[in-house]
Amino acid sequence: MSYGAPCIVAKNSSLQEIYSDSALMFSTKDELKNHIIALLTDRYLHQKLSEKGPTFAAKFSWEKTAAQTLEEFEKLL
Repeated sequence: MSYGAPCIVAKNSSLQEIYSDSALMFSTKDELKNHIIALLTDRYLHQKLSEKGPTFAAKFSWEKTAAQTLEEFEKLL
C-alpha cells in the first residue's frame, strides 16, 4: 500500500476497521476473485486505490508504534 499497490483485505479481521475505504474488502472466495478481476480490468478503481494507499500508509510508522508502546509501558510503571 505504501508503494501504491491497491490492497484487498479480509472482512473477518481487524484490517477491515483499519483500512476503511482505502482497500477492497472480501469475506468469500468469490468476492476475492471479483475484486482481483476488478483491479485488473477497472483502471479507475485501480488508480483510485493506488493513490489512496501511500497517503493512508503514511499515517503509520515503526517510530510512531514504538513511541506509543513506550508511552503505554510508562503508564503501567
